[in-house]
Amino acid sequence: MADNERQNNSRIDNLFPDERKFLDGPIGFKDLPYIVRPIVEYLHETRPDAIVAADRGARFMAFAVFRSWKKRFPDERFPTRDAKIHFARITSKSAKSEQVERAIHHALGAAGLSAHQKQEAVPKVILLDDWVDGGSTIKRFTAAVESFGLSAANTSLVTMCGKTADGFNHMVSDPSRDTTNSIWNAYDEYIGVTYHRQNPTVPMAWPNADARSARERVGQYIDDYYERFSAALTLGEIAACSCLKET
Repeated sequence: MADNERQNNSRIDNLFPDERKFLDGPIGFKDLPYIVRPIVEYLHETRPDAIVAADRGARFMAFAVFRSWKKRFPDERFPTRDAKIHFARITSKSAKSEQVERAIHHALGAAGLSAHQKQEAVPKVILLDDWVDGGSTIKRFTAAVESFGLSAANTSLVTMCGKTADGFNHMVSDPSRDTTNSIWNAYDEYIGVTYHRQNPTVPMAWPNADARSARERVGQYIDDYYERFSAALTLGEIAACSCLKET
């Protein structure tokens, strides 16, 4: 399917026709239910063995994907080997390349993949990130996948919005949304984790009222969305599949 033929969000479900007045505006919590639904459909189609979310920018995205799966496919197990999403801080400028590689390897191992061992089938690995900004993140990730002993050819990048990364399998949930900003990027407390300067790839829990409130809000937005989604799906007003493919 050509790029200009891909369905954007407004043609997928029409549940949020007036929410995005500014396509270059920051992604908000209320955007997450509709912006990750095509991702959930994509995961249902591709059945990845492991998913790694780029911390911290994709932390809320991962939370929304996981909760949305439970609403969209309540009777189905999350498709990864261990039914989880793992995190690795890949974009930290303060981290050395070997620290980033070690963090990615740890995430892949925690996801149930074996390093440098013959696999019955080549595992499919997905990197979740918020958007592409130059392509260095996916390059760093695929290099770490290869040094782990897996094929980078079975690695895909999945982002919320923006441009595509040339030369990589890349699914963009809403290509019409052109932004490199979100409200959680602007307010660190929302994330709920922090990093020590000496260990820039090792997350430390940062419980606070703003983080708890943010997750509660996102959860409620997702619950409300799927209540409407399920009703519209039952009535035949929307299509079940996003039909979004990799580029």
